[in-house]
Amino acid sequence: MIEIVLLLIISLSLFLQGAVAEWYWYPLGLLILIAFGVSLLGWEQGWISGLRLTGMEPYFIAWAALMIISGLFSPHRWSSVFALERYLAGLLFFYLMLWYFRDKMREKILLWFLFALPVAISLIGLGMFLTRQKSIGILPDNLSAVSGTLVNHNNFAGLVILGFFLGLGLMMSLSRKSKEFDSEDIARRVILSFPLLLLLLALTFSLSRSGWISFFLSALAYSLWLALGPRRKRIRIYLAMLLGVILATIILSLTLNRDVLGLRAGTLNDFLDNPASGLTFSGRKMLWQSTLLMIRDHPLLGIGPGAFWAEYPQYRRFGEFHGESHSHNDLLQLAAESGVPSALVLVLLLIKAFRVWLKNYRRGMNRFQRRVSIGIIFGILGFFLQDQFDFHFHIPGLTYYFLALSAFLLKTDPGERQE
Repeated sequence: MIEIVLLLIISLSLFLQGAVAEWYWYPLGLLILIAFGVSLLGWEQGWISGLRLTGMEPYFIAWAALMIISGLFSPHRWSSVFALERYLAGLLFFYLMLWYFRDKMREKILLWFLFALPVAISLIGLGMFLTRQKSIGILPDNLSAVSGTLVNHNNFAGLVILGFFLGLGLMMSLSRKSKEFDSEDIARRVILSFPLLLLLLALTFSLSRSGWISFFLSALAYSLWLALGPRRKRIRIYLAMLLGVILATIILSLTLNRDVLGLRAGTLNDFLDNPASGLTFSGRKMLWQSTLLMIRDHPLLGIGPGAFWAEYPQYRRFGEFHGESHSHNDLLQLAAESGVPSALVLVLLLIKAFRVWLKNYRRGMNRFQRRVSIGIIFGILGFFLQDQFDFHFHIPGLTYYFLALSAFLLKTDPGERQE
């Protein structure tokens, strides 16, 4: 039952425009709290077997303590309360994902479900964009660019990047009938390439320049891993499929709407310094400079979680009119809001998380889990790269999706994960 609730939370948080608005987020946050309480009660009563830990708990405790102290001493306490509630809900959700989907069948259902979600959202966004269909109900407009069910096209691009590389991992994890690839094995992977093509089409028409660049760098890193990895003869088939999907996407995208792509691609040349092309690198640089000034003035405890919008006007650089709520770099914004020590603890936590995954990869995962985890890792790489220019972790729906994938990587009980 709890597993169904968790899938529902992920789905609703994405379909309700990322659950950014309080009237969308609070019911989901309450649902997370209830599910967590029921899980603790079930464990206490013996209905649920031992609850997992990751080894990262000291980092979580230290980070949470710094965030709470920052909120207590913030001049914007009410803003901090809402931010702290969202951080707490995210932490509880992570542990719920860690505790459930234990057996192989449930784990596979979860991963295929997580892959199907961005595919479905991309299909909705592409359909509205190509047919020029205006907003329907709670869905945002997808007229100028594909944003799916999310309001911001850059955040949508982050979701697509995670979903695409998860799909690549699932493709590589498909079992083979024999030691060598036969026509049936290749056909199954070709069929799976169609939703991957759909995701790349959606990413292309998202017109997210930060998304394009982040995907390119992650795909390049993934291709190098494939090319330099063991069993190169088999790996070449996956590499050929990846390049084939990318090439087919480029051809199909130009066929569907060459003019829109031509105009947007042209602004890549202006991305560094032309304000007329939107929030460019130079515009983001001004936001980052303002954020660094906040950090300089409040290095230890910051200005309070969620208080960036309240302090930014007095730090705004002349000529910059973006970023009233976000610095377009979540790590910098975290340092500004909760202090440099908080940001450093988070970096250490991420390093520890990578080490836990590496240990699981080497000792605790079976073939299916290793192949999928590689795809997820490269998706997270692209997600983090883009987050240096955007604000993915301020979108609850994106955060829950990311945490669901992270929990899969960090489950630490070898006895349950081995075949």
